Amino acid sequence: GDLNNDQRRRLHDLMRASTSSQGYQKLAGIIRLDEILHEEASDAVRDGTRDLPDELVESWTAENYWVSVFGDPEKVSTWGWQLSGHHLAANFTVFDGRLSFTPLFLGAEPDEVMQGLDAGWKVLAQEADRGFELLQSLDSEQRSKAVIGSAVPADIIEGPGRKGQIEKFSGLPASELNAAQSALLWALVREYVGNADHDAAAAQLNKIVADGLDRIYFAWIGPADQIDGKYYYRVHGPSILIEYVVEEGVGGAAANHTHSIVRDPGNDYGADWLDQHYEASHD
Repeated sequence: GDLNNDQRRRLHDLMRASTSSQGYQKLAGIIRLDEILHEEASDAVRDGTRDLPDELVESWTAENYWVSVFGDPEKVSTWGWQLSGHHLAANFTVFDGRLSFTPLFLGAEPDEVMQGLDAGWKVLAQEADRGFELLQSLDSEQRSKAVIGSAVPADIIEGPGRKGQIEKFSGLPASELNAAQSALLWALVREYVGNADHDAAAAQLNKIVADGLDRIYFAWIGPADQIDGKYYYRVHGPSILIEYVVEEGVGGAAANHTHSIVRDPGNDYGADWLDQHYEASHD
């Protein structure tokens, strides 16, 4: 909210340089979506359907997103930048010409705008459908392994400050998928990784392939036959962790508030690259 128009345009230049077309639209859309959430929350407080603190409602605006730069890109080859706010935490680390884009947290409320000129708009349009499509492709034996519980987590498990909370792989291993199901799993992975700039996304996908696609697990918690309620899914492998959860929203509609995250368990914030660099510099 403190930036002038020219500075905001430069911020959007930086967003586009760090992401793909789909990634840019998601980041920009999430910021814009908070204006709609602000309107809906204000209406809910006025008509008495929700009791929300004024300061919370007032914080849900496009003005309340923050940009931070770590290091001077004109002087050093290792630097990073972050764009964060209510439903967004985008982290980009540059190291020796390589770009790390994890962790990337994306949330949406409303997940689908229900009224007004924007009715039908979904910022995160494919995350739910691709996960549900994969689940529905599973036979009964596969589904019995993929569905690991009924008590849906209150939020994503490895959120801010909670890295490493998922200690082991759970669910259905990709080694037990047929060719069509494997294609659906790969499409789901690409939906998340593909938010990054082309080169960064390609490098991450190559890393996942090199680890072995059969080492990826798919897990689901919650109802397995409906997409309009609360549920959670996870894709987990050595170089990829995806979480997606549906939560209750301001209006009380359980399926209209979503959180998601994609992480690289070994290289969030480019940590693996930096560790290797520091080790080499001390040899």
